[in-house]
Amino acid sequence: MGNAKIKKKENNNENNILIIVNLYDKFIEESEIVAEREALIKEAKEKLFLKREDAILVMIYYKWNLDKLDNWYDSPEENKVKAGIELSEKTKEELDKNIPLNSKNCLICEEEEKNNNFRSLNCKHQFCINCWEEYLKEKLKYPLEALYANCPQNGCTCKVYEKFYSEILKDENSQVKLEKAKNKNFIDRNDDIKQCPNENCNLYIKSNKHYAREIICPCRASFCYKCSKESHSPCT
Repeated sequence: MGNAKIKKKENNNENNILIIVNLYDKFIEESEIVAEREALIKEAKEKLFLKREDAILVMIYYKWNLDKLDNWYDSPEENKVKAGIELSEKTKEELDKNIPLNSKNCLICEEEEKNNNFRSLNCKHQFCINCWEEYLKEKLKYPLEALYANCPQNGCTCKVYEKFYSEILKDENSQVKLEKAKNKNFIDRNDDIKQCPNENCNLYIKSNKHYAREIICPCRASFCYKCSKESHSPCT
């Protein structure tokens, strides 16, 4: 038990229970998730000298694993393509064959550009605000996948920036859905964060040790760290 500490928890009319917590495990509340996410974004931004929105796409691509950032400078231009920040030259050439150059019309509804009502990502594919709103609201119906959304242009691999959602969708309902999508992506795609399976518990466990083992939450629920299912023996 050299790598563990023991906590005793009182439970009014019930017997005390022992909770074993490894030193590399940390229980955090739902309110702390945003701070954990922001800390990783800040570190990636500073380490790679990227804009915040680019750093977010990189962390999503690397599944919020800071250790993988060491691979970035092996091929930064190729990694920008993989993260959805930029298009490869091959993809650009293929798309340019089918898209009218210097078009003044929305590539979806063909509405003519007026009053600065067009928006685009780094790929420069122009769509009107109405089409963007419809497209992004549809993506937010699936919170786990929303932050993986590509540009609406068929064949384009540029990802929609997190900030872009906020700039296009200003209504409160969409903002709430976006926050849900951000948290769900961070938790479900992050090997360092596991949610307690007890639906009445708002605790998460943070750990950089990803091997299968039994976790006992302060709420007394027990589960396997690796598969997040009910604790089983052996946890392998």
